[in-house]
Amino acid sequence: MKKLLFILFLLFYQLCHAQKGIEKLTAHKIDSLEYIHVDTLLCYCSYCGECDVLGRKHNCYMASGYTVSSNFIIYQQQGKFYLLDFDCYNFSTKKQLDPCKSIYYFCSIIPALNTRDKFSKAQWKKGLFPRPLISDGSFEDAEIIVKKKKQYVSMAEAEKTDLRDTDKSHYWVDKEIELLKLVAEDITVKRTN
Repeated sequence: MKKLLFILFLLFYQLCHAQKGIEKLTAHKIDSLEYIHVDTLLCYCSYCGECDVLGRKHNCYMASGYTVSSNFIIYQQQGKFYLLDFDCYNFSTKKQLDPCKSIYYFCSIIPALNTRDKFSKAQWKKGLFPRPLISDGSFEDAEIIVKKKKQYVSMAEAEKTDLRDTDKSHYWVDKEIELLKLVAEDITVKRTN
């Protein structure tokens, strides 16, 4: 009887964490880091539309139904950089990063991203709509939070080549692509404990 209760408790515990969703769990981790006075955070998530992530025991899904392939928070605390890797089941690992290029680069391109946002807003006001959205394939999102101010980059894998070739006047596209490349380098670099 005790074993049955224990198993039921474990199943209930797993279901509670699984139903939180990666977005809510990420927001909770950001709040926790801000509570301990971390003021520079880079949140990164890659996900797929209409694809399965191979090699994962439990797939993690976003509220939109996409499958999460990786989810990280890179942050700076007391001059050191850390990588927090976690999933919907709240299994997390914290590693020290040495070096970290993506946070500095992200901060340096904020003015270009602000220009991008102003351009997009002006286009909407003129009644011009953005290009069609890609709904299948791989996607990457990155958001930086510096002293509670936020900026983001979101791009489909296919856009990395399509936008670079077609949107020459939108100089921020190259900066967005470079940022996502640096994030990928930072999360795959050999980490120290």
